[in-house]
Amino acid sequence: MNASDDQLAVTDATQLLAQCRTRLDDLNRAVKRQQWQEAAVIAADYAAMLAMLGEIGTPASVAEEIVQLDIRHRRCMRTLSRQMAAVTEDIASLEAGEKAARRSRDLVTTIYHQ
Repeated sequence: MNASDDQLAVTDATQLLAQCRTRLDDLNRAVKRQQWQEAAVIAADYAAMLAMLGEIGTPASVAEEIVQLDIRHRRCMRTLSRQMAAVTEDIASLEAGEKAARRSRDLVTTIYHQ
């Protein structure tokens, strides 16, 4: 590789890194708003951008920034995981409440018919 190729790789990596940063910001907003379908699409875009960044090679000048993006991405994914766990608990609670209500109705019906 000559100097111009190296500079082109750095420029490409820098531009792609800026796009990754923007998509990660979008992902964080979607997760905070609990827009999970949108978050899934954005996460796929972000992963594709990171893969492209890996394909063009990572210049040392942007390696630290990639590490910082990875840390932010992991935090975002933990938040998303906590939200999904809370939703799962809510669903389980609703289902348990529905079963309890059904049992109560059945009991009332049984008592009424006796």
